[in-house]
Amino acid sequence: MKNYRTLFYWLLFLVGGLHGCTLTSREAEPELPSLPVNQSNTVVYRLNGIPVVAHNYTDLATQLLLPLLGPFGGGLPVMAALSADGTLTINCTDNQNVTRPGFAQHSLGLQLTQFRGVGTYAPSPVNTLFRKSIRDATDETWIFGPVQHLAAASPAEIIITEWNPTTRHLRGTFTLDFEAATNAPTAFVRDGQFDLVAR
Repeated sequence: MKNYRTLFYWLLFLVGGLHGCTLTSREAEPELPSLPVNQSNTVVYRLNGIPVVAHNYTDLATQLLLPLLGPFGGGLPVMAALSADGTLTINCTDNQNVTRPGFAQHSLGLQLTQFRGVGTYAPSPVNTLFRKSIRDATDETWIFGPVQHLAAASPAEIIITEWNPTTRHLRGTFTLDFEAATNAPTAFVRDGQFDLVAR
């Protein structure tokens, strides 16, 4: 009888311990970082609920190496350009993550026309694009997914919340939906934010 009582108490302890080991919402859905990441161009968003972070911060060794790579460096992860005709283009890829076979990489291109500073804009349906790529089994290259276009029936907006024409520094938010494509489900982009300097 004593052995059954001891077993019963152990079961209560284990069940109580397991009950206390539930994931919090923060652990299941990590917080997006404060912008900007280390004072570098940064774009963050949630893709179907999963955080995506792209930024230009690198350690000193990488900063020294990038100029030596020339055109093979692949450019910066987050780039923004404001042309004379008022077209604002933002391209970002979360390519500073550690890669492993099967890991995902996300490329997002935002574009708006007739930029006039702070305000709400409809993104260009032709040049606002998304693509998810997967690292191959040998961890040597990326398998590029299909390019996904804005979903015509869904709301899409880019809001410029801050703009300094002297420094060309801008901050903003965005919400986008991208249509499903071959082997790629609909991409719901929420909680989008950027903090960057446009060329």
